[in-house]
Amino acid sequence: MSYIGKKPSDITRAIANYDTFTGDGSTTTFTLTQGAASANDLTVVVNNVRQEPGSGSKSYTLTAPTSLVFNTAPAASDEIYVINPTQVEAIVRAGDISSGAITGQTAETTPADGDTLIMFDASAGALRKITKANLVTSAAITANTAKVTNATHTGEVTGATALTIANNAVVTDRIADNAVTLAKMASGTDGNLITYDASGNPAYVATGNTGQILTSAGAGAPPTFAAAPTSGCWEKLDTITISGTTSQIEHEEANFTSTHRDYKIMLSNVALTADATMRMRVATDGGTLGSGTNYKYAMTSYRSNNSTGVEADQDGTAFPLGGATAAGADAKYTQNFEINLYNPLSTTTFFHFSSVGMQVDNNDYAMTHIGGGVYVTGHDVAFKRFVLYLSTGDFNAGTSTLYGRIV
Repeated sequence: MSYIGKKPSDITRAIANYDTFTGDGSTTTFTLTQGAASANDLTVVVNNVRQEPGSGSKSYTLTAPTSLVFNTAPAASDEIYVINPTQVEAIVRAGDISSGAITGQTAETTPADGDTLIMFDASAGALRKITKANLVTSAAITANTAKVTNATHTGEVTGATALTIANNAVVTDRIADNAVTLAKMASGTDGNLITYDASGNPAYVATGNTGQILTSAGAGAPPTFAAAPTSGCWEKLDTITISGTTSQIEHEEANFTSTHRDYKIMLSNVALTADATMRMRVATDGGTLGSGTNYKYAMTSYRSNNSTGVEADQDGTAFPLGGATAAGADAKYTQNFEINLYNPLSTTTFFHFSSVGMQVDNNDYAMTHIGGGVYVTGHDVAFKRFVLYLSTGDFNAGTSTLYGRIV
């Protein structure tokens, strides 16, 4: 049917929407069932009093098409109704389109330059149309600046299908920190160490021999492996582990050689079967232990009860070790000290020794001692026997370790 003037949808209006709400004294925003373009399009009535749209001293605003916001929350039980005359134009929603109506159409595989495509403009938040000619131009795409098929690359990376990295093209700045693993390093010789030479270039330290140590050659030269220094160093020669009971402790004479000058016997956690005084007698290589009055000594001790003790003699028959009587028969208390033997192989001087350490005496007092002595016969022979024994009872636990100081 023909008509004169605007089409009916422009001059007719649908029945206005009518929303009712009840105030609660705190709510300011109410949702309309139909959106409006402006607050001025609405008729808002509170308790039968029409409200004026606007902010500030006025009544309400429209912050979104369906969001009616009062400047002041309506009081509890206030009756609110809103008349919204906004006309709803007919629109097609997703649910109105039949399943398969679009996807069932024949796919276009070779669009022409003038064909139009639909795209979503993210910056505008809206659908736009674009022609295929504007989507992909016919201008040449420069290699190395875009993902292209079979483009020929030049420069540091060359080739079309199989790419080749040029020699020396991977410089330090292009290698990530901690990216080079052991598997990526060149193979080398077992035992070699990586270093730098005088020019600052990578080099390696050749593998040394068993027992050698790494030695610095100073600035301007790589380090090298060399034999460990020996002169003046202490070397462990022998260890006796006491198990069961034994009446004396003696390290083999074969341990005393010209390789070493001085010796040290280290007693650790030595336990006794009875309260006793520990003593030492000496002899030459293979000789009988000296028992005459040739032992001169002075030994002092200090106990945890603040008392002191002295063992001294000009004509003793053995050297005392430690102070007074040491505790025995209680494995919790042990004797721990060292005996220093000074150049016992000398054939021009008398034999000298010293002793220092910590013990527990027969009254269970902690006791520290220091002292020494000299054997005043046989200055022209070497001494190789040093026997430790007790005034009574036996040793039944602990270790005795012999060290020698290399000449």
